Amino acid sequence: AVIGALAPALKRRAADLAVSGKDTEAAGTLLKGADAIRDSGWMYLTWARHYAALADGQGDETEETDGSEILPG
Repeated sequence: AVIGALAPALKRRAADLAVSGKDTEAAGTLLKGADAIRDSGWMYLTWARHYAALADGQGDETEETDGSEILPG
């Protein structure tokens, strides 16, 4: 849940900074960080699902996803 909430929070903060005009460089950095967190979180959860399926005896028959239903934003 925290991984899923962090990227949108970073994007909101970047938008706030961009609107205020205070620190556009930091806003860009926050957006890049949000994308990296979202992508790495998706990868972590995909592997976790894979290993959970192996533990349940399902082998490699885990469902493939694009991550959009796991991590918003």
